[in-house]
Amino acid sequence: AVYGLPELFRDQIPPAKLVANPGCYPTSAALPLAPLIKLGLIEATGIIIDSKSGVSGAGRTPKLPYHYPECNESFSAYGVGKHRHTPEIDQVLSDIGGAATNVIFTPHLVPMDRGILTTGYATPTKGVDAAAVGRRRPAPRRGQLGDPRAVAAPVHRGRVAGPAGDDPRRH
Repeated sequence: AVYGLPELFRDQIPPAKLVANPGCYPTSAALPLAPLIKLGLIEATGIIIDSKSGVSGAGRTPKLPYHYPECNESFSAYGVGKHRHTPEIDQVLSDIGGAATNVIFTPHLVPMDRGILTTGYATPTKGVDAAAVGRRRPAPRRGQLGDPRAVAAPVHRGRVAGPAGDDPRRH
């Protein structure tokens, strides 16, 4: 089996008999952070991932807090400390970095229909400053850097959360 995120595992996907479909939150967290971990620019521990998503990111199961009248004009965290995608994020970042991670992941429901904005915060490795990390990030994902102790790596996914939003024909 292989994790089906072509930006990170392109060569492993075609010969695989089983391909795992990445979740939307793990994708938005892994894409900006994986290159930094792989290059040894950030510590594998102490990573904080803060995601904001529209109602579609909360899943398909009908629950009162996710009905439009309940969440419109509101901003709330959910799944704090126990979100179902946390192990998936840890797994992909650990695989890329070769060391176990233990991310803190907090998703937030914001009053929009679709999309995800994820910001990852990590500590640069000893001897690496935040500016050096910023220069090594791929240009389309380059964003604001935090103070010298932290790096923010923002990503805005497509208009549709989940695998359907990854189809380039939809953008």
